[in-house]
Amino acid sequence: MCLAVYTGGTVSAPLAGRKYTVRVQFLSGKPAYGDGQGLDLVVVQSGNTYVLPLGDTTVKHHWKTLTFTGTLDASDFVALTPTGYVTAAPDLTSGTALELGISAWNAGSNPVVNDYDNIAITIE
Repeated sequence: MCLAVYTGGTVSAPLAGRKYTVRVQFLSGKPAYGDGQGLDLVVVQSGNTYVLPLGDTTVKHHWKTLTFTGTLDASDFVALTPTGYVTAAPDLTSGTALELGISAWNAGSNPVVNDYDNIAITIE
């Protein structure tokens, strides 16, 4: 599994129950095939990393804007540890500072370089 993480900003406000939109422009590298890459919403809080699966990019050999939406619920996240995923959740209720970002990952594919641009995470 390959994993790349981008964090783009810090938030210090309660986020539970708020709507989110993740928008990113994506271009598949050659010779990409299959389902593309998996994308996650990432929360880094108090030294821990949590991920919320967003979906797959599918293969795009031209720039395509991908949009993922939902409502923030801590129970939808899992913690990412050096040994894999474990059941744990970020604190989205108290306003404890956290960083938001995205991660992209492959499962069992040949090395491919994909391009991401204009990443935007909006919390309403």
